[in-house]
Amino acid sequence: ERHKPPFNNQKVRQAVNYGANMEVLLKTVYAGLGKRVSTIVGAWHFGFDERLPFYPYDPAKARQLLKESGVPLPIEVNIHTVQGRYPKDKDMAEGIAAELNKLGRDYLRAKVNLYEWGTHLKRVNACQNDGIIFGSWGNWMFDADMMLWPQLHSRPPGSPGRDCVPAQPEWDKLMEDARST
Repeated sequence: ERHKPPFNNQKVRQAVNYGANMEVLLKTVYAGLGKRVSTIVGAWHFGFDERLPFYPYDPAKARQLLKESGVPLPIEVNIHTVQGRYPKDKDMAEGIAAELNKLGRDYLRAKVNLYEWGTHLKRVNACQNDGIIFGSWGNWMFDADMMLWPQLHSRPPGSPGRDCVPAQPEWDKLMEDARST
């Protein structure tokens, strides 16, 4: 939830990206069958760009960014996820928490909160989640817009949790223009 503290701080968001060894998690949790992408758009979607780099695993940089963020340490991070909807959903969320906790108790403390799907949606719509929401998003049209619009527009009609995000008219105009060009 990038609009709620501490994730409204760019350095905190970057630190979390540097702080988890996703390659190891893909090998251990998904037995090497998962594929990492650097954006929310999958490799099979129109517009996917494989040249976009990943955040490398760099715990020292993650700690440095957390110190530079100005946010009081340690940061308490909730990871909200569903259990039993996606393959290995609980296992991957717990793996991400374990990776982030390796940064050290003086920097960050991650905790997993598991929900069944209906409870998760109620929480999202009631703006009750903070921290990280771990899940999956995809579409059968292989259309990047079906991924980007509901995730990045500040007020996407009909999307879960749409009323939780402050309106961003200038950004939304760019999103709206991009849908037709």
